[in-house]
Amino acid sequence: VGDMSPDATIFRHGIVPSSLIAPLKAKGAVANMLCYFVDANGRLVDHEVNGRVMAIDLDVVGQVPNVVLAAGGKRKVTAILAALKAVDTNVLITDSDTAAALLAKGG
Repeated sequence: VGDMSPDATIFRHGIVPSSLIAPLKAKGAVANMLCYFVDANGRLVDHEVNGRVMAIDLDVVGQVPNVVLAAGGKRKVTAILAALKAVDTNVLITDSDTAAALLAKGG
């Protein structure tokens, strides 16, 4: 799970051009997961980049019986919450500071 900062792996390594950060945020994107961009409710944002992804669909991930989400860092709290809403997750692996921030922000 990545956030929407220029330091996010997806932008830092040029997987998606950083020039798309502002347009994606304008559409409500708060996170990326499997190269898809989702809003705070875990829904795909309406942006053409989501139609170009060559990865398993998030709907398919949601049907997998055991989904493990691994993400950490307090700057990713909003992104992690969005990811948890996007797919049913059985296990979250994170650090204690991020876990505390997640509980404080959204439970």
